[in-house]
Amino acid sequence: MKFAIGSHLNRSLSRHYISFVDIMFGVMVAESFASFKSELFAPSFDLLVLLLSYFTILTSWIFYHRSVQILPEEKPWRFAVDIAILFLYFILITSIRTST
Repeated sequence: MKFAIGSHLNRSLSRHYISFVDIMFGVMVAESFASFKSELFAPSFDLLVLLLSYFTILTSWIFYHRSVQILPEEKPWRFAVDIAILFLYFILITSIRTST
């Protein structure tokens, strides 16, 4: 019986971890759209870097969901690693120069 309760709590915690990571991905992409709205329509090398960054981040988000379906997030260290990766993506997006 104790195992079943622990398993339920782990699934619930995993859903919360996944939801938080989803929110972080969404906020990061939305904020970068707002920050780079003028670059999105001006052809430049920075636009290419920005689009490649979006591609990297969005494919990572897709494969993140595939990963947690196979092996759910139940350990805090895995959640911490995911947040660290998101921070690196944030650095990637914010390191792009703006023309202003």
